[in-house]
Amino acid sequence: MARFALLFVVALSACARTEELGAEQEAGRDPRSLATSFFEAVEQGDGSAFSELLTTRALQGMQSGEGFQLDGATLESWEVLAPRFHGDDGEQAEVPVAATIDGQAQILDVLMRRTEARWCVFGLRISVAEIGEFVVDFEELGSLLAPVPLPEERDPGEMPGILDEYESGAYFEDAAHQQGAFEAIASTTRRKHDNHWSYNLAAGGRPALEIVREIVEPAGLVVDTAGSLAALQRAVHLDARGVSRIDALERVAAAVGLVPIYPEPWNTATSPILTFAPGRRTWPTALEGPFLIEIVDLEERVPLATARLSLAVRSLGMSPAVLGFQSQMFEHITIKKITDKSGNNLHTEEGVSFLGKPNIQGAYWSDLLTLELSGLLRSVERIRRLAGRLTLRLPTRVDRLSWRKGQLDKRELFGDRALELVQWGATSRFRFNAPPERVALTELRFSATEKDDSPLETLFSDSFGLGENLAAGFRTTEIPARIDVKVCTVKELTYPFAIEGIRLLRHEDMPVALEALQFEGLGPVQAEFVRFKRRGDGLPQIAMRLHNTSNKDVLALQTDFHYLDRHGVEVGSFPHSLSGGQEFGAYAPGAIVTRGMTVEETATAFFLPGETVTVRIDVSEVRFSDASRWER
Repeated sequence: MARFALLFVVALSACARTEELGAEQEAGRDPRSLATSFFEAVEQGDGSAFSELLTTRALQGMQSGEGFQLDGATLESWEVLAPRFHGDDGEQAEVPVAATIDGQAQILDVLMRRTEARWCVFGLRISVAEIGEFVVDFEELGSLLAPVPLPEERDPGEMPGILDEYESGAYFEDAAHQQGAFEAIASTTRRKHDNHWSYNLAAGGRPALEIVREIVEPAGLVVDTAGSLAALQRAVHLDARGVSRIDALERVAAAVGLVPIYPEPWNTATSPILTFAPGRRTWPTALEGPFLIEIVDLEERVPLATARLSLAVRSLGMSPAVLGFQSQMFEHITIKKITDKSGNNLHTEEGVSFLGKPNIQGAYWSDLLTLELSGLLRSVERIRRLAGRLTLRLPTRVDRLSWRKGQLDKRELFGDRALELVQWGATSRFRFNAPPERVALTELRFSATEKDDSPLETLFSDSFGLGENLAAGFRTTEIPARIDVKVCTVKELTYPFAIEGIRLLRHEDMPVALEALQFEGLGPVQAEFVRFKRRGDGLPQIAMRLHNTSNKDVLALQTDFHYLDRHGVEVGSFPHSLSGGQEFGAYAPGAIVTRGMTVEETATAFFLPGETVTVRIDVSEVRFSDASRWER
């Protein structure tokens, strides 16, 4: 297991600066060339060359890769294939790589996105024979989906886990929910999709409560009138045809002086409850297509001139055919820019897409995104504009095929498409063949059942395309008796949105300007090697001492590890990032070292040569709690 994970670590977030696609290819910096340079660095064990391909964010994410083995010698062969571009203006790419690592054939998709003039790797899909498929979003390493061992594969000393809960019945509801979503997937059109969430609001003097229930109950929400019954009994005179259900709900509530309080994305109730509060919203909202985009919290941090903004995306009444299809991780939210009245960017990154999947209960869609803002000085009274984009995938054609245990055969769908089951077990794998243009628009969905037709929990699934082939697979808690597959042709719909004029309630308490940085010595943080904590087994680790001589708390560091032999000669180097943790409910991200303090930290020494006896640590960049930075 350790060997196949080699490329999880090294493929963190390589990037190359590019211009237009044609210029990229001429300069040798297109995604295919980038992937080639990346694998060359791994194969040669060239940490310096490899580090030039990484972003700071990737290096920070690398610290979460504990337990992965870096050993370029195990990379026996590899071939970078033609990239596929998708998204608006081709700003995303998938670069397939066929590799053999330590005798195991592996197929990888290096997932890249272009932001402004830069290509960056944000994730990786890997398929390993005998293990299954894995997907990692390196920007959100918590999304790593790893296989869970079957009972006969589990070490006797391990603590009881997901399978014990499943065997006790704790996961049956999830399995049934997955099966219900799978069965709901059906071919649809843009018109059918729009008709499903559209609503003709014709109040005509009816009580608000009657209209509210008419809007939300088909979506599975229950109305709680506690504290709002008198207002909801008032007559409403509104007329608006072809609006979204959630827009209609907002209009009716506002007409009687109420604000809807929606169930949060972590709500697990069978029938989510909708309540109301008197008054008006604190912040503006955006309505686009079937969606409401609302700010649910804006935590301004005085005197740091930073904030945490929580953005919720909600919808009512989309069809089961569409909602059932949204069962896999997908970049459905993109934040393009957040600016003040002078056009200054208040968000650290632009054009960032977030990988995740919404919480869907009945026909109620909800999701929550947290954004870090900076530069909120006293002069910034409002956020002028928050602009983004929502992406939704429609299954425009769905073909269903079924297998029972032991059937390894090819199923022809029609003239130029075919699906083949190539592995049956707790991990089952398929191969789909079609012209490349069809492969790029095809996704597979799976359902597995036992002999008595009761559903099995799907622990993870993934799919990726290579030219005329699409490989896909999924893992269940035990070997299924039957597998059903839906082959879906997909169309992406995009919904651009913007929220204007977001008030900052504490701007008068913010500083006029950020505190000037002061420190002793050559930099605000001095770092020194203390000792080796682990060498040989697993990844080598060192203890390092950090001393903050500045007048600000430090959130993150970018350093360079220089490996020295017994003669003091440098025999290798590698960049390393350190950052403080973020505790749930904390006022601000945690500092790795507060002002004037000294701490000892443990770090992984990647690409450590065997002859290293000590490490010189240079600090090249420091990020502080007020979002200001120092660079050497």
